[in-house]
Amino acid sequence: MLVKAKEIYNLGIIEIYSEDLSIEKNSNPNIPIQYRNRNKLTFDEANNIAEEMGNGWRLPTMKEILFLQEYDDLKILEFDSDAYWVSSGLEEDESMGEYLAWAYYFSMKRRGGIPKTERIKARLVRSI
Repeated sequence: MLVKAKEIYNLGIIEIYSEDLSIEKNSNPNIPIQYRNRNKLTFDEANNIAEEMGNGWRLPTMKEILFLQEYDDLKILEFDSDAYWVSSGLEEDESMGEYLAWAYYFSMKRRGGIPKTERIKARLVRSI
């Protein structure tokens, strides 16, 4: 069952923010002001926001992203067609190395590596 509480959804195994870190429309006071003027972030910027927010917030793993794809398919949670940062690949995936990170495209249901300096969407999760 999906429970919304103050912009956070409880999905049973993880909690997720109800909105992307598309900061221009995000008025969440927990997100530092310097990140509120951009709607896409580099991999390091997204991780820095998660770290600054504390309380276990982080980028989702690929396994969690695939779980979230089901909620997107059912239109319970909505993700843009843009790519989203992912903290790690699946167990059988190769490492992305120092300069690339995993990304996931909800509209195409595809994953791949892109440069960490690219600006794409991010949505934070935390374990329950």
